[in-house]
Amino acid sequence: MADRRKTIDLSLPQAGQHEGGRAKVVGVTKESEIIEMNGFVMKRRKTSVAPPPPVPVGPQTNYLRTPYEPQETKCLSAGTSQRTPNVEEFELPPELYERLSQALHDLPENAAPVQRLLALCGSVCDAKLDILRKAGDKEDAFVLETVFKSFLESLNSAAESGSIQFAVPPSSTALELGDEDLRVDLEARKAGLRNRLALLKKEEQEWHDLLAKVEDLDIGEVSPEAEDEEIAAVGDKYAPEELAALRALNRDVHRKITMQVDGVCILVGNIEDLIDRANATAQEVHVQHHKKRFENFPHVDSPKFLLRKIMAPEGLS
Repeated sequence: MADRRKTIDLSLPQAGQHEGGRAKVVGVTKESEIIEMNGFVMKRRKTSVAPPPPVPVGPQTNYLRTPYEPQETKCLSAGTSQRTPNVEEFELPPELYERLSQALHDLPENAAPVQRLLALCGSVCDAKLDILRKAGDKEDAFVLETVFKSFLESLNSAAESGSIQFAVPPSSTALELGDEDLRVDLEARKAGLRNRLALLKKEEQEWHDLLAKVEDLDIGEVSPEAEDEEIAAVGDKYAPEELAALRALNRDVHRKITMQVDGVCILVGNIEDLIDRANATAQEVHVQHHKKRFENFPHVDSPKFLLRKIMAPEGLS
């Protein structure tokens, strides 16, 4: 059976290449043809013999697009370019190709690039999961679903924060020329900056709320001035009795702590004496053990005698 899988190469549109949702052949090679649909450039197997006329190279802009050089475009139009070495990496099953083509067709023509990217990625993920589920490969489908979900969440967060940058800010000259692609890109960048401003304002409000709560807690505490006023209102009627009791309690606590410190000092002294006695006993045991072990060697403590005996011709006897 002939291989009917189609190949696809995605790119954001160049200026002047929108043509509704219809597919348009913009170039051919020996084994495939390049079509343009709703602002996206795709590659598929050649379906017709007669090649279309060459596609003129659009003006250079700052909008992100497939990096086709004039010389490469000329080769594609003439049908003289060679087969891409990594073309097999971009081959898609027919069902996935149809789903992707339909998703590209349903995208609004003047949608912001970031919205087009989100819609395209979501469509590709859903189509791939449907193919795996129909094939009965539940384990791979479960793993891919987890990966796709994490990827889409990260992509959506990046889009909301405005960290996805498709192009540098357009110049005033380009806007005066009426480049719709640059206008759409500028609007997308403005939307990203607005989202980032909203997040910063939300964070600022949270900090203000936290500071307000801390101030409320400080106000709720009793100040030292208020305590002094409360004591003055009660009067000094019971002050002498309370002062005498406080002094007695202070003396009692000091006496107990002093006794505890003295006891600890005595305990430390006794432990030091015990350590000294243990060291003396260990030294005595060591001397006795050494004497018992070397009692058969009377000259063990006389190196001079031992050296003289070793150097003698007859050696040690």
